[in-house]
Amino acid sequence: MCVATIGLGLLAPAGPGWGQQLDVPTAIAARKDAYREMGAAFKNLNDELRKPKPIPFLVKLNAATIGKTAQRIPNWFPAGSGPSSGIKTAAKPEIWTKRGEFDAIQGKLVADAAALDKLVAAGDMKAVAAQARVVGGDCKACHDKFRVPED
Repeated sequence: MCVATIGLGLLAPAGPGWGQQLDVPTAIAARKDAYREMGAAFKNLNDELRKPKPIPFLVKLNAATIGKTAQRIPNWFPAGSGPSSGIKTAAKPEIWTKRGEFDAIQGKLVADAAALDKLVAAGDMKAVAAQARVVGGDCKACHDKFRVPED
């Protein structure tokens, strides 16, 4: 885990004002690192669920990472950390101009990731796989509206 991710994880629970403690380049770098961590966990979860016998510990570990990371997303976008900063970012300006819509999608992601954790605890891998698709849909919904497509 990158130092920026660790710092972001420690500061994020402090609330919306945490971004004032970081300079914009650091905030953007930390956000990118955290999303990479979440993306890796989601890929690892899906890879594990494709196996004939998923290893429950790995499913639980990756689902927990997704859930914990999802809870911190709204704190990753302090004012001034968008494209207007002049620093390359995949974040569209709509994150700040349509913040209510952005927060609603993030709230759904948090709820669906929590439901994923509960299903993992219950041990029903078919239900876990179905819920992982729901979580993936939440990610896609946000990417479609609030993220610049990758080259």
